[in-house]
Amino acid sequence: RRHVPVGQLVLCRASELAAAACDDLSVAVVDVRAGRVVRRFAGFGNRVTDLSFSPDGRWLATGSMDGGVRLFDIPSGRLIDWFSFASAPVSLCFSPRGDFLATVHQGKVGIFLWANKTHNGAVYTGALPEEPVRLDVEEISIDTSSTKKIQPSEPSMMDTEEAGENKGGGGKFDPLRVHYPKHPGIVTMGGLPQSRWANLTSLETIRERNKPTEPAKAPKEAPFFLQVKTGLEPELAPEDLNPSEEKDDADSKRFVGAESKLARLLLRCYRKQQQKSSLKKRKKTLGDKNGVREGEEGEAEDTGYRKVTKYLKHFGPARIDAEIRSLASDPRTERIELAAALEFFKSELSSKMDFEFVNSILGLFLKVHSETVMIHTDGLQKKLRALYAAQKESWRSLENQFHYSMCMINHLSGVQQ
Repeated sequence: RRHVPVGQLVLCRASELAAAACDDLSVAVVDVRAGRVVRRFAGFGNRVTDLSFSPDGRWLATGSMDGGVRLFDIPSGRLIDWFSFASAPVSLCFSPRGDFLATVHQGKVGIFLWANKTHNGAVYTGALPEEPVRLDVEEISIDTSSTKKIQPSEPSMMDTEEAGENKGGGGKFDPLRVHYPKHPGIVTMGGLPQSRWANLTSLETIRERNKPTEPAKAPKEAPFFLQVKTGLEPELAPEDLNPSEEKDDADSKRFVGAESKLARLLLRCYRKQQQKSSLKKRKKTLGDKNGVREGEEGEAEDTGYRKVTKYLKHFGPARIDAEIRSLASDPRTERIELAAALEFFKSELSSKMDFEFVNSILGLFLKVHSETVMIHTDGLQKKLRALYAAQKESWRSLENQFHYSMCMINHLSGVQQ
């Protein structure tokens, strides 16, 4: 046996093989269990810098100081790919699925990824490469010697932007600001944290789950000065013994029949929209085409329902749930309040802004008021159909993209497996 010094050793757990970079400019593949050399690859022009097995143990990638990266097929013992760089590769590694090869080069800053075109093939049937394929890596360098420290008297670009934001009213991130779409027709998210809208329809389940087994009972506390009824036989005043119960009764009486702020906002916007639509019909009957066009543009620019969305975005899930449940509390005004709410959802879905937030509120609204809406089907049927069409139209563009992406992912995952 010829003893050759080994500069590097890499073990493949999938096949119990080990690759050794020898000082005679060759790579030996050793069967660890049998203790013998099963493959030997030669032809390197300089020292081998790194070795890497593919995840399934079928390929062996090598990098050397001659600038070459070679890919060997271990079962057949053949060189299946060979490419070289101006800068020698000093380190390389396969991705966990074997579809990419990462390399690091001498004198270059960064990690470079190379797609493995033969990843989907079971057997490589190409000819033995006689000449390497010349590749080049992008010039990415960081000059740390000429870095200049920014003095306090010289504000940077980031400081200038922050100063401009603070001057305009605060540089902190404001989730309540309006996120306008980059292009007309694009669905825009609200920018709120997921905890503010994702569990709106599951609040009852969360409250039931978090409900204590035995509610805490506060001890009855007597007032500091006990009120005594005057008379021959002094007695304690019974109304002072339970002041909390009387306060609760007074609070409940105070809010019976009270109209919520959400209902007032919805009714105000709904009446304003009805006035605009009646004015547009009147101009249409008079034949004023210019007036109709102006009215349509004004209605598209400002429907008034954005105020309702901004109002609800200030609150957490519990407050939003209370506001939605406060709608249609009076039988005398429940129909017009439900109609205003349906118009609000149709307008916001048509604008495609705050998409996830508006849809979450719509789900909560239908869950709470579905029975009441079904009672007034005759008056609200047209609005329900318009709401359904607006929601379908706003979701269709996203649905097509989701279906396309899911089909491509499933197809490529099945091919690679």
